[in-house]
Amino acid sequence: MKSAFLTRLYIFDICAALTYGSKCGQTEYLSAAGVCCAICAIGSVVLKDCHGDYSTTCKPCSKGTFMNVPSGFNSCFQCKVCENGLYISEDCTTMKDTVCEVLDGYYCMNYSDDKRHCLLVMKHSECKPGERIQTRGCRTLNSPVEETHPHTSQCAPSTSHL
Repeated sequence: MKSAFLTRLYIFDICAALTYGSKCGQTEYLSAAGVCCAICAIGSVVLKDCHGDYSTTCKPCSKGTFMNVPSGFNSCFQCKVCENGLYISEDCTTMKDTVCEVLDGYYCMNYSDDKRHCLLVMKHSECKPGERIQTRGCRTLNSPVEETHPHTSQCAPSTSHL
């Protein structure tokens, strides 16, 4: 009878752990040693797990890296590099990633899931002789090109606005 009770208790504990997550609180992480340790603040990561009477030792993120949430991570995230039609509108700090914006003459083809970051930019269409720009492109839309009389040179340079 006692064995059946302990087996049920053990199974309940496993189910509870799977259902409700680790035994640590919201401001703690589970160390490799199985101890709940205090998480590090934004801008820093774990240098050394807590043990005994010693609390978690945190280290600040180095230049070119960041941590934008309190965590129990051991390494910071690499800062984003703005390239290929993007420019830096906000520099990366130890607490937040680089913010990139679309350069004039380009438009964003693909945004991140949260619609806050452009993942792929393309150069605005340029017209050839016998074509013209229908409307000016912007950072989110290409410049549509239309045909004109084949011997007419109404080609206007691709432009964009903010």
